Amino acid sequence: MNQKYHPLYNTWATMKRRCDNPNHISYKNYGGRGIKVCSRWLGTDGFTNFLTDMGERPDGHTIDRIDNDKDYSPKNCKWSSRKEQLFNRRMRSDNTSGVEGVRWVKRDKYWLARIKVDGKEHYLGGFPTKEQAIEARKQALLKLTLVLHKEGLL
Repeated sequence: MNQKYHPLYNTWATMKRRCDNPNHISYKNYGGRGIKVCSRWLGTDGFTNFLTDMGERPDGHTIDRIDNDKDYSPKNCKWSSRKEQLFNRRMRSDNTSGVEGVRWVKRDKYWLARIKVDGKEHYLGGFPTKEQAIEARKQALLKLTLVLHKEGLL
């Protein structure tokens, strides 16, 4: 079977393009940040090694880097569901609190907490202190995690 027709070939090829091609739409978030693909997954045997290391992709899963600041490699990659990837995002560069989903609203002088679920943003409220906003977000994440576990989605 020609490798190009394997169901995971496009996943592998796109992963490489994000890291190597400055013209790729997502390059700034991957190669532009210094993210690379390990040498084992490059070259003539790269795709074969990728398949050996990663195994078949479970339905509804995509490749996910465990540490978003490190390269694509067997030790740093796994197949994750969309729900799992919800919890594995890097912080925005304009974040003022150091905590994902918590930011200072200068105009209104309060700390805003929010959480994003399935692409929809849920505002948790405005708080007088950063610590209160962080705690509100932690509690919302905990509730979401419990619901997802109960539904068998995590």
